[in-house]
Amino acid sequence: MGDSSYGEDIERIMSWMFTIAMPEKLATPTAPRDVYQPLSGFAVASAMLGGFFALLVVVLGALAFYYGTPLLLPSWSLLIPLLAAGLGLAALRQIKLSEGTRTGKGLANGGLALSLIIGLGYYVGYYLPTYLAVRLQAEAAAEKFFDKLRNGQINAAFLLTRAPDQRDTNPLDEQRMMIRFGVGEGGRPGPLLLFRNLEIIRILSHAGSDLDIIPLGVREWDVVQDSFHFKLAYRFKTPEGTFDYDFFLVRRVHGKEWTIRPENDFASTPQWTDLGNTVNRWRTDARQFVSNWLDARLGGDTLGLYAATLPFNIRNSTLARYRATIVADQVAAAGMAFVRAPVFAPVSYFPVPDSDWQRRRYLPGYADFVDGNLIETHSLQTAGDNAFREKVVRRIKTMFQVGSQVQVQLAPEKANIDPIGETFTSRHIINLLEFRPDVKIQVPEFECRAELEIVSDAPLKEGARPFWRIKRIRLLSAVQPELTGNAPPP
Repeated sequence: MGDSSYGEDIERIMSWMFTIAMPEKLATPTAPRDVYQPLSGFAVASAMLGGFFALLVVVLGALAFYYGTPLLLPSWSLLIPLLAAGLGLAALRQIKLSEGTRTGKGLANGGLALSLIIGLGYYVGYYLPTYLAVRLQAEAAAEKFFDKLRNGQINAAFLLTRAPDQRDTNPLDEQRMMIRFGVGEGGRPGPLLLFRNLEIIRILSHAGSDLDIIPLGVREWDVVQDSFHFKLAYRFKTPEGTFDYDFFLVRRVHGKEWTIRPENDFASTPQWTDLGNTVNRWRTDARQFVSNWLDARLGGDTLGLYAATLPFNIRNSTLARYRATIVADQVAAAGMAFVRAPVFAPVSYFPVPDSDWQRRRYLPGYADFVDGNLIETHSLQTAGDNAFREKVVRRIKTMFQVGSQVQVQLAPEKANIDPIGETFTSRHIINLLEFRPDVKIQVPEFECRAELEIVSDAPLKEGARPFWRIKRIRLLSAVQPELTGNAPPP
């Protein structure tokens, strides 16, 4: 009895001391040991997402190491560790407020730790430095490309759009460049001509030192197979206007050289200046001049075709002197006929007005024109042997002769109009212009692609009229009908 009362007194004293020392233990009632405490759903989700992301990084990292490629997850994958960290924090708060009815604090801490350590370690320690380093390299490659265009080195800039193993051609060797890159499959314009005809290439190369480049950032980037892919946005301010344009840049992961791939269209509507609008009008005028010249050829107006090759300031005077010479010949012939037959001179005594031999005799350069010296052949590529090439050249050179079967059509592709010299406003001098549309030449035996060059004899000025003249026809390619898939009409 006494011992029991003594024991109860001791228990009450210990309980009172425990209450004084740790009142919070009594303030929060604890669930009995045999009561089930469910896991926090947030804690489970946090641990699963954190573990999944860690496993993903480990597995993909091992594969990247095996194949020798960088581990660059897509940007949206950053949401996984962020979501895991958010769920972990939510789980800890839920457990704290559950008054002992929820458990899973260890899972929540584990998910939070995995998401922060793996996520921050990957993105801050690896992804972000890799992205910044590769981006700087891509932007440096783009600046190199723009500098070549700014300096008028169009062929050198074009080579930067080719794969590194295709850049061994000397960009200063125009003939070799045209032979290798000027003609595409089936005789169509090759990559060099397509590059030159891009509107943005023309604009940037014409601007010269007046080109102002404003980077607009990275539109997208990715790693495809074993290559970095960047899409960089730029705004260009030139004398012709303001233009937004995107460039694709590609580089092998273990390579050093970037390949530039210009887009075909502007990223937004161009803002043309007065100069830009004038250039566009002159381009339209030049194309109409070429179309009229080809129509004159169909009509057999050889004299008009020849006159279009003369500088505008001597064109009319040359033709006037020629006509005066013809009249003088006719008067002299009439005099001779009158001496021989003073009453009625037979018609056969009078020369035929404006005959081909008279043009060859009295018009400087006419004989060379009719014989095809206007046609340049050193860039011609043919899908055949030397005999076929010689046949092509021989037949094409008859295109201005009477009865020629050569047909010439203006290609529908948009052609560039370029300044003769460095830029439109080089040294504040407005330059003359050159227009180079593509033409298709057909005869029964083959089909040929050529570039027709015309130049202006008037400087580019607002409101001024361009005076065009034919400069040359440069043959690019020739293929036989069976190689093109359809034979040209006879």
